[in-house]
Amino acid sequence: METAVKEGLTTSGAVMSMLKENTGRHALDSGGAYGRHWERNQHIDFEKTPAILLQFDDRIEYTRSVYHHIVNYLEYDRLLTETFHELYLNEFDPDEEMGWLQLMENFPGWLADNSQRIIVYPASVEHLGGGNSANGESNLSQTLQWEAFIMDGDEYLLLQIHGGCDIRGGYTAPKIFKVRDEGFYLFADGYITCDHCDASWYTDDDYHWYPNGKFKELQDYEIKEIYDYDLRTPGLIDWLETAFIDPNQTSLVPVHKISVPDELREILEKWDWDETARFKFAGRRIEVSLDSIWVNGREYQVVFKNKGIIVEDDGDGICPVCGIGLLCA
Repeated sequence: METAVKEGLTTSGAVMSMLKENTGRHALDSGGAYGRHWERNQHIDFEKTPAILLQFDDRIEYTRSVYHHIVNYLEYDRLLTETFHELYLNEFDPDEEMGWLQLMENFPGWLADNSQRIIVYPASVEHLGGGNSANGESNLSQTLQWEAFIMDGDEYLLLQIHGGCDIRGGYTAPKIFKVRDEGFYLFADGYITCDHCDASWYTDDDYHWYPNGKFKELQDYEIKEIYDYDLRTPGLIDWLETAFIDPNQTSLVPVHKISVPDELREILEKWDWDETARFKFAGRRIEVSLDSIWVNGREYQVVFKNKGIIVEDDGDGICPVCGIGLLCA
């Protein structure tokens, strides 16, 4: 059985090696069509990847990097990992007949009986049981499986990362980590804020996004995709309003609004947005660009009524409360 011990690994290095570990292929899984995690991970520098990826299409896609999650909450224990792979496996399963999960479940009991051989003195060991993040709500980028135990008051995990395609198999060889923070077990938590106003939402189940104010849960807003503020998107013009930009201030002054009457609406919907529109309407000089409208030389920025979440072509979402700021993780 392939072991998982590498000299001198840090927590970051241990997690990165697990994410790139070859967990095999199976003829009956769909990895050939969709790719397996470990194959897709080979050329990724996880330290440079974002801790959270937030995108919108027809739903809220909030994904937390399993790499950053583990590094933030756990600490790699090289000695216990070496003990598991080099001493325990040779004594407890010399013929390599057991699977990883069975071996993980039996390790705390073996450790209780053999701790003096490892750390000089007898340790108090209690097996807490195990779990799999796929058995509940989770927004982690990959599934985790573990067996937990307490040794001398500190909590440890025999941890595996799912590197395959089919969730029933394709788990890495286990490594042992010390739990630094119980936040590790919060697999479905998340926060979304607006970078312009003070609106924010949080989730603890990866579905309901609860607001911090008197507005709707985020998942209850309609989502509408647009491309480069193309106001010809069907129905989008109904979401439009404009706010006067005070030249002496950096923020919008939303009390100065101009309406979008039917005649102007028709012009906006038909305009070729590769150029700036310049025309007169009801005696007013109108200019329209992708994100601003000028009326008689006064600039108004295009914003959106709080009907829903406007999604730009890069997957970013515009706040449904202020209609201006981007939603950020």
